[in-house]
Amino acid sequence: METPSTFATDGDGEAGNRLQLPKHAWPRRHLVDARLPLEILSALLFLAGCFLIASRFVGSIAAPAPLKWVGSIAGLAWFGLALGAWRADPNLFRRSLSLVLLGNGAIQLVVATTREHSGFPWNSASMALLWIALAIGVWRASHWARMGVVVVGFTLYGLGVFSAAIGFQIAERAHANDEFFRSVAIRLMGLVAVAFIFAPLVGLAIYGLLPQTRRHFADARRTRLRDRPVTG
Repeated sequence: METPSTFATDGDGEAGNRLQLPKHAWPRRHLVDARLPLEILSALLFLAGCFLIASRFVGSIAAPAPLKWVGSIAGLAWFGLALGAWRADPNLFRRSLSLVLLGNGAIQLVVATTREHSGFPWNSASMALLWIALAIGVWRASHWARMGVVVVGFTLYGLGVFSAAIGFQIAERAHANDEFFRSVAIRLMGLVAVAFIFAPLVGLAIYGLLPQTRRHFADARRTRLRDRPVTG
């Protein structure tokens, strides 16, 4: 494996001021342009993982025991996303994303098997199969999985925002005489909350659309084919 040098050198051999990155790293114009966005993204992903794990144990949204532990383990994958963004390592980021999707599938399976229903909750089971299939495809850097996360991300984001808007309208009509629900500030807060809650779905879709992601998936597939043992 080729180990990149730490600093670039100029013509007379003196160390320059540009950090050299591994060939597999995401392209960066220079250090200042690169580090700040990646550090912010890494911090947001780390905080999201902390929130997802904490929400399983505390507050009014504390989960039942089976979902609590499965969701906590799945939340750890977000730390891998944060580390992948911090290190600008697309391989680590992609595999961590695969684990996040697999965790979503595991959560849906637990919901499907523990929810009190008269029949089997096919919606949760279907979502579980969808997340697990995408997780396998992203791990293998498949082209269909990259396009799949785009479609699923935007679709679920649209459905989530639409459902939240309908729910907010129902609550507003139920409290037509309540100034709290009629105030513009509360409506804006509701929009911000919805955008924050469903932001990971938009991020998932944007990740699949990035040209860097397309190139990385193609490189990962070529590497897998090149490293495949030849039989016979």
